[in-house]
Amino acid sequence: MRRGIAHVLVFAVGGFVWAGKHLAPQAPTPRPHPHVPYDPTEVERSVRFLEARALSDPQGATGLAMLASAYLRRQSEGGDPDDLLRAEASARRSLSVRSHNNPIGHWALAKALMGRHAFTEAHAVALKLGDGALAAECDIELGNYDRARQLLAEAASRRPNDPVVRVLQARLWELVGKVQLAEDAYRSALQLIEAHFEASAPSRAWFHDRLATFLATQGRFTAAQSEFEAARDAYPDDRHATLGLAQLAADQGNTAEAKKLAATVALPEASMLLYKLGDTSQWERITSEASGRHVHGRALALFFADTGRNSEEAVRLMRADGKQRQDIYTADALAWSLYRAGQKAEAQTYARLALATGTRDRLIVGHAQQILSEKAP
Repeated sequence: MRRGIAHVLVFAVGGFVWAGKHLAPQAPTPRPHPHVPYDPTEVERSVRFLEARALSDPQGATGLAMLASAYLRRQSEGGDPDDLLRAEASARRSLSVRSHNNPIGHWALAKALMGRHAFTEAHAVALKLGDGALAAECDIELGNYDRARQLLAEAASRRPNDPVVRVLQARLWELVGKVQLAEDAYRSALQLIEAHFEASAPSRAWFHDRLATFLATQGRFTAAQSEFEAARDAYPDDRHATLGLAQLAADQGNTAEAKKLAATVALPEASMLLYKLGDTSQWERITSEASGRHVHGRALALFFADTGRNSEEAVRLMRADGKQRQDIYTADALAWSLYRAGQKAEAQTYARLALATGTRDRLIVGHAQQILSEKAP
């Protein structure tokens, strides 16, 4: 059980890497051993163990922080949004017991807040923790790109071989259209994580997913497919890789394959893809999920705009999101929602904002080209 409990602390930006510590600033050496095999029962066993520990020691700050981290890992693997709330509650309890010298508690609180898109509050927690890379991730989501760049430069000077820092640097290169530099950084991060025996299967899959998603935004479908498949080789239960393969199949006109893959994925985005592919029975499920907290506004707004149903609601969702975030993806989603709702003049304003950094994301560029090609009324 010792390895299982240690493993719940293993984390990265979107997955889990290793226990409560950053990479040492040295080049990794290839390991002669295979990676730790994936055990799909481990996270649940860890959660149950730590829940029992919290009941027996309700004032144990470390145990509560570890439980919060375990909930985050279970949410990452299983997708239950309520685990974000459980993680946040457990992290806050941990910090109420001991706020100083509690890095796991602060980290878990920041990640739980990010999971429900409370990026401003998460940013403050990350700064209190002293984790510049985590704060930079929040800044990227908020659209504070200059501040993110500064924080990442500082983080990279201290942790030059941290794969999480490399991924965040790649995202910044991607935003400004420096696609080769972005790809190099994504691949470098992947090499770093693959070189470490301790890296978990979901962690390694996450880095493949990041590279695959980037390649897909550039229209490099074959390369993206290879990376999504590599993610599933590492972690067969990777829902995001399976959904990525479904979207690639749909983008290339292979509707049957797209439907088959999407039908196996328990994510709201999979239901949205199935609806777009002709399965209108998904509408009730999508709107039911949207009435709760299972779908973030941007994904739902783009779905409403793409399908032409509920365009005004898409605009409302994105105006609300835009009050919190000023990143290019929010600008793009608002532009597309406005355009599909017939508000072309304002749509063009936001389309230009979405292109302002120089991004070469094919979806953003495609939306903008269509919006800007028409004369505003």
